Amino acid sequence: MKISLGTFAAILIAASMFLQPAHAQSVPQGSYRTSCTDIRMEDRTLTAVCRIADGREQRTSLTDVNRCVGDIGNDNGALTCGHGQPMAPYREDRR
Repeated sequence: MKISLGTFAAILIAASMFLQPAHAQSVPQGSYRTSCTDIRMEDRTLTAVCRIADGREQRTSLTDVNRCVGDIGNDNGALTCGHGQPMAPYREDRR
């Protein structure tokens, strides 16, 4: 049985799609993107290589990035963000 070159190429391309790693998560917006590189998301952790004030770079991570409110920034080589108001403690009145 003869398979045309085009069909063979299509089969190879389709097969390679299954061998690719899982889709990378998109990284959140923020001012850190201007001074950080190698930015990655894994679950709820944002990891990047960020510039320090003296020009050097260091790897840094920010966990629970899904809780960030407002800008995600680079504070002298450390990823930072503001978090929303914590939930009020649960209190049950028993009268």
